[in-house]
Amino acid sequence: MIGRWLGIVAACAWMGVARAQPPVTARFEAAPGSPLIGEPVTLTLVVEAPAEADVTLPQIMADWPPFEVRAAGEVEKIVNGGRTVYRQSFTVILWMPGDYRTPETFVEYRLPPDSENQRASVEPAFFTAPSVIEPNDLLLRPLKPLEIPPYISPWAILAACGAAVAGGLSLARRLNRRRTRKPSGGPLPDVTGRTLDELRRVRGLALPAAEFYIRAGECLRAYLKDRFGVAAHEMTTDELLAALQSRSALTPRQNRELRRILDQIDLVKFARFRPAPDSTQGLLQRVSRWVAGASSEDGTP
Repeated sequence: MIGRWLGIVAACAWMGVARAQPPVTARFEAAPGSPLIGEPVTLTLVVEAPAEADVTLPQIMADWPPFEVRAAGEVEKIVNGGRTVYRQSFTVILWMPGDYRTPETFVEYRLPPDSENQRASVEPAFFTAPSVIEPNDLLLRPLKPLEIPPYISPWAILAACGAAVAGGLSLARRLNRRRTRKPSGGPLPDVTGRTLDELRRVRGLALPAAEFYIRAGECLRAYLKDRFGVAAHEMTTDELLAALQSRSALTPRQNRELRRILDQIDLVKFARFRPAPDSTQGLLQRVSRWVAGASSEDGTP
């Protein structure tokens, strides 16, 4: 008799635990340790759900404060014992020291025969990015020996300065002649106006969200090719930014903003990242502002 009652109590307890467990669970996983500032870190989203559930993973954009998302991997799907496990890895970077956690994120799902979508909160991952400065390091280190530069004659310095001035005057005269020379093919086309008109035309098209990103990237690279004379369509993002930097074509702020835009477009074009439909207009506005700013006199995008 006592054994029967114990069995009933155990069954009720098991049913209560099973009822309390949510049907869909989600969490972020990261390798243990403290990442350095600017060091790429692999962050993995893991979602477990019943095999019959219709699961929609969250769309994580390139700008995901406090993280910068550099790459998004393919979604892996494994079915085992009536449950499905989804895994997707992201490469993220932290740029400031401190204690961080992943932003609040949700996974949407639907369990048949219900037609209403439900949401499951993703358990966050925590990071500590240490500072490279050690405030408690009071050890005194010896000074380096004094290095005396070699003696250079003042006459040699004057001769070098004279040669530099003469070369500068010659270059200035050459550039002045080039400016005053009349172009044979009529006035140059307005690269900025043409690019902004094309972006406005793309904004009015009925396209999938990913196609908007690709069209915006093509317009931006065409502008960089015509404006600065670089083979933008044939270069990777790193090669393109290095070419612009070697020409001193942009300010450091313009370089940073251009990299953010190109990285966001590359995620969609090469990593098959699926952007949210309502993010396309914001991207086109950012590209338009950058083009207009890079063409203005003060150079502020």
